[in-house]
Amino acid sequence: MSDIVKAKLTAQYYCNVDNIKINTKLPHQSMHHSIRESKPNIPKEIARSETKIHIVHSLDVTISGQTYIEPGVPYNVTCTVNEYRDNRKTTFIALIPGQIYADIIVWYYKPYGCFKFQIPTSTDCRNASCACDDNGLATHWIYTLPSDLSTSVTFKCATSDNDNKIVESTELAPTITGEQIEEITVWYYKQYGCFKYKFPTSTDCLDASCACDDNGLATHWIYTSPSDLSTSVTFQCESSDNDNKIVTSNKFAPTITVKHLQCESNDNDAEIVKSQVFSPTVSVPISSVTLSSTPTDENPVKIIKDQSQLFNCKTNAGRPSSIIQWYMDSINITLSATSQSDVCATDCSDGKLISSSQLIYKGNTNDSGHIIYCTASNIEGHSVRSLNKTIDVLYFPYVHMEPKYNPYIVSHKQQNIVLTCVIDDANPADDVTYEWNSPSGTVITQNLTIPTANHSHTGQYSCTATNIAGTSHRTTKQLIVNYAPLISNVSKNQNIIEGNNLEVSPIVDANPVAKLVWWTRQNDATFKYVGSVLKINNIYRTSSGNYSCYVMNTLTPSGMATINRTTHKTFYVDVVFKPLLNHTRPYSPLYVTTTENSTLHLTLTLSAHPTPTMEWTFRGETDWNACNFVTITSNTTTNGFITSSFILIDNINSSYFGDYILTARNIAGVFFHRFVVMEKCKFEFKTPL
Repeated sequence: MSDIVKAKLTAQYYCNVDNIKINTKLPHQSMHHSIRESKPNIPKEIARSETKIHIVHSLDVTISGQTYIEPGVPYNVTCTVNEYRDNRKTTFIALIPGQIYADIIVWYYKPYGCFKFQIPTSTDCRNASCACDDNGLATHWIYTLPSDLSTSVTFKCATSDNDNKIVESTELAPTITGEQIEEITVWYYKQYGCFKYKFPTSTDCLDASCACDDNGLATHWIYTSPSDLSTSVTFQCESSDNDNKIVTSNKFAPTITVKHLQCESNDNDAEIVKSQVFSPTVSVPISSVTLSSTPTDENPVKIIKDQSQLFNCKTNAGRPSSIIQWYMDSINITLSATSQSDVCATDCSDGKLISSSQLIYKGNTNDSGHIIYCTASNIEGHSVRSLNKTIDVLYFPYVHMEPKYNPYIVSHKQQNIVLTCVIDDANPADDVTYEWNSPSGTVITQNLTIPTANHSHTGQYSCTATNIAGTSHRTTKQLIVNYAPLISNVSKNQNIIEGNNLEVSPIVDANPVAKLVWWTRQNDATFKYVGSVLKINNIYRTSSGNYSCYVMNTLTPSGMATINRTTHKTFYVDVVFKPLLNHTRPYSPLYVTTTENSTLHLTLTLSAHPTPTMEWTFRGETDWNACNFVTITSNTTTNGFITSSFILIDNINSSYFGDYILTARNIAGVFFHRFVVMEKCKFEFKTPL
């Protein structure tokens, strides 16, 4: 239901031509009546009455505009110069603290109008952004304010005087307001009446929206208030005095009334019957909607991946309740929100409601950098949008290990080996702690350094990275230390009895495993044996000597050339054999005959290794049947494998006749040799009778 408010504003002086501007302020309404059209044709008598040639040597440059300014709404700035010129350059500047200033230069030529450039062309007319009066005294600029204007904006204009000196106007600093301003400008001429423009034409009469008294003192504007008017509306007018200075009236704020409707009729008895009273409801549009996050209201909103974040959208009081919509960027996500609730703003007597809705959002890394906002509307065609909330989805690090080789192979005694835990992706990535697990234990660092590699460093290495969103998956790497062969289980001395089979089986520790094993004999270039086990069957004493075992493997460190490493171990093979009679040397016969008082000499030479122990024993003839052997003294000499032993007894008697036994022993066996010493017999030959 519309109420018509009529405002009558009276100027305090009389003039034949007057410019009266009436404006009205409505909170949060759109501007519908700003009037800027092309200039009408000017009657000659008016033109003659207006034309004045006035030469001055100094300029009076003034800038003017509305008292209030609204973000996002075009604003008309007028620069007035008190000097006529066929052409003039006017510069407009808009200054917003903290931003690059906006400016425009307008060249005016009386024959052509306004142009971008100093030389006019038909395509450069600036009528869309400026309008110049034909006398060249006023230039207009329509400046569209930023929609996010939060600080003051200052306007200034400048032009040049007759001496080509730049003359600047004072600064114009209109007040920023959240209210919408609706205005109309009326030019009144006593002879003609009211018109849109300074120069009247028959087609520009404003009789439909204004009426002017003949004395020019009162101007009327019929303003139709919005049907959803719920807050106060303020009227104010302004006009220029004889010195062309703007004079502003006081503010006029009429009271809003709501009419009650009722009808009545006569019944059959001519009595008046009244209906019930009907009070139409006046809609109250909402003016703000607030978006907040819980438990921390921040922007951007930090959300851990896969965790839930609660957003609240809440309107101010309005009538009727609002419909709330949710958006991510430009996509409507209202279906993901909870059903909205409405609560009374006060005690529910005025019917005003506060609407709210909640959205539970689950963190998705693909949504990082996107915005969430909500809108609310309780009157058709009128919608309010909240501020944006930027989504910042936090997630734990994704890591890998460098160097990227796996397994990572290094060489024994290789120095300054560095393993690095590298983040591929994380949010946040600048506040991270690292943990390493290795055969040496746990360390908290991003770079794990091994000063000098040895066998103990072989094993599994793993690292993790942790930020506020969590800990990364563990990345693992096998580190392998390559080393040259180590030979064990080979005695420095290998003793073997002649005739047996020699077998030497070394234990080889190598990484990687040995690929070649061979054997050599010292001072014997013809001897070469290939195989992991050295075998010599039926070994002979001449096989004694120094032998060497050689083992080779190939190291393959990651990112480096292969390296062949050879290790050898030398040992001595000692072929032993038991004592045996050396037939190449003189020795005593098995049976020896001698006489008393003579010298007994028994000798024997043996071949043996190692040198045997020699023992001589004796048993007399009288003890043939007993085992009563007596050890006797002998003389023994050794030269290499040859050992000689003998006994020498002077002036023997019958007690020295008997068995003499030589026993030779070494680790390879025992040798026995028996000598029988007998008295030489005297033979007699008798002739038989």
